[in-house]
Amino acid sequence: MYLRMCWSSGDHVLQDWIVRQFAAMLTHGPDPVAESAEYGLWVDYFESPEASQVFTALALQMPRSHRGRLISGAGPVPWEAKHHVFQEAAEVPALHPALARGLAGSFYDLYGQVDAVAASALVDRITVADEDLLEALSEATTQPLRLRTGSAVVVDESDPGWPHEGSFLLRAVVRSPRSRWVRRSELVADGRVYGRLVHWDFPFDAAKIAHRTVVAPEPEGRIVLFRVEGSAEHAELLVNRDIEAWPPGLREHLAH
Repeated sequence: MYLRMCWSSGDHVLQDWIVRQFAAMLTHGPDPVAESAEYGLWVDYFESPEASQVFTALALQMPRSHRGRLISGAGPVPWEAKHHVFQEAAEVPALHPALARGLAGSFYDLYGQVDAVAASALVDRITVADEDLLEALSEATTQPLRLRTGSAVVVDESDPGWPHEGSFLLRAVVRSPRSRWVRRSELVADGRVYGRLVHWDFPFDAAKIAHRTVVAPEPEGRIVLFRVEGSAEHAELLVNRDIEAWPPGLREHLAH
């Protein structure tokens, strides 16, 4: 945590020194030291705006054969920054377990970032011995996130407190075996796309923003309030039904 604070206010020399310390810990440290570095990167750096910068600098500092812990915790790193490193890891069988964990984190971490189509191609290239991990990756790259919806909220877009024009809110429960989040997933029902999911657990204060509620029975389980980018006219069509959330491009990829 304290190094993270130093990074934000430090110059290039300090940032380079921090990267070198993490690289040394990951490459040469005994397991407890390497585990500590992996965890610190995951929670302090890879979930920050500097994630791409830190990850890229570390990848350049570390031999490819020693990138296992770097890759394993890279779930929150933007896909554009880690994709080429993941591709290189796919060519090294010894790194396949770490790559499988990194891919799973890209789908299932709270702040995971992934291109589902590109991730699917990587999964096809690697050997995953862990059956639970293989099942999770197979689910993420071949199936949608299944949801059961309840009510919807249509906001008055003339309200100055609502900056999200062209969207509405939808209450739903995850029905898939594992919960995962891929931003801008297509919201599909009966083969028709109704919009894209752009926010999970949206912080909506009903007392402050003018709106109307499309009332429907609430499903059992943990309700998630999603913000959906799409026409408000679709809100009434999406309440109290089973729907699917497909990561961008994956439905078309599987159809071919």
